[in-house]
Amino acid sequence: MKADEYESITLAVAGQFQARQGDAKGAIQTLSQAIAICERGGFERALDESRIDLAEIYSSQGQFGEAEQLLSAAAAASQRDGELYTLPRHIGTLAGVQVREGKFSEADRTYDRAAAFIDASIGNDPAMLDKTALIKSASNLYVAHFRLLTERLHNPAKAYSVVEQVRGRILTDMLLGGSATSLKAEENERAISSLRLQLTNAGSTSDVERIRERIAMLEQSRWITRDVSILKGRSYSHVTLGSVQHALNSHALIIEYVLDDPASWCVVISRDSIHVIRLAGKKTIEAKLSAYLHAVKQKQRSQPAARALYELLLKPVRPSADVRDLLIVRDGALNLLPFDALQDHSGRYVRENTTISYLPAAGSFYLLAE
Repeated sequence: MKADEYESITLAVAGQFQARQGDAKGAIQTLSQAIAICERGGFERALDESRIDLAEIYSSQGQFGEAEQLLSAAAAASQRDGELYTLPRHIGTLAGVQVREGKFSEADRTYDRAAAFIDASIGNDPAMLDKTALIKSASNLYVAHFRLLTERLHNPAKAYSVVEQVRGRILTDMLLGGSATSLKAEENERAISSLRLQLTNAGSTSDVERIRERIAMLEQSRWITRDVSILKGRSYSHVTLGSVQHALNSHALIIEYVLDDPASWCVVISRDSIHVIRLAGKKTIEAKLSAYLHAVKQKQRSQPAARALYELLLKPVRPSADVRDLLIVRDGALNLLPFDALQDHSGRYVRENTTISYLPAAGSFYLLAE
């Protein structure tokens, strides 16, 4: 290790210590020195970490312009170097600063940029476990984007598409993904992979759209290329809200939950509408769920907990009397909850007049109904 690199690391640690001690002014000065040394010496990893640390301090002090500048530089470096797991964190932090500044539309575009990078990275990785790990590493980013679209931009249709990027991607790959065997098909796959790599380095929204259009055109050729199985050769694409709604009958609702703190949400989709309902926070819901599961396991009286969960999770939805089918997409700990065992205020079980089904993602309902 070079002396300058050692000095930059020492200064970075000292700056972190000053920040923990409440000495923001000293930490800013020390970390700025560390960044200057890293920039001169080309110590990229240490530079990246010091930029993030300093940006967090600036943000805590209300100096959002300085924080945004540092985070933009860190995100650009991660994108340039193809850092799959650090870029979502950097872009997510940048978007969070933009939200605090009131730049909601700009933050939306920043999140879209991260989603394009993650999409391209997932598309280039054939391993399901790797795909799952990458999406999991970026899950907080998707929830933050969902929160922005719901609470600030009031765009439920796009909020649906964001949450489906997380829940629909792996399932869709499993249902539609596959291999191609002909020479032409292999050439197409190489071209698609090359374009996806270009997508990770796209610098603007127009570049992203242009590259995605080229990818879409090549992916369409999978349908007509010889030796490609139509069942397993179809390309990945997000299932549109319109497609899901068209597949629903007039007596069905899809309820998709998103757990978070301080508030959770459920996306309610019918054949002709979509809206997002704000619910209690994740900790509150999980506490009631834990009480219910404990009562069931101990063979104790579970009705009070079942009614409490009904009040938290289903009552706010207020389905009309003619709704007979609820298709539920659970999130987190809710995967342990049998919704049909919940009780309304009169003591009736949900299953008495409603059929409950569970989906891994709203888009899977359309895929399985095809």
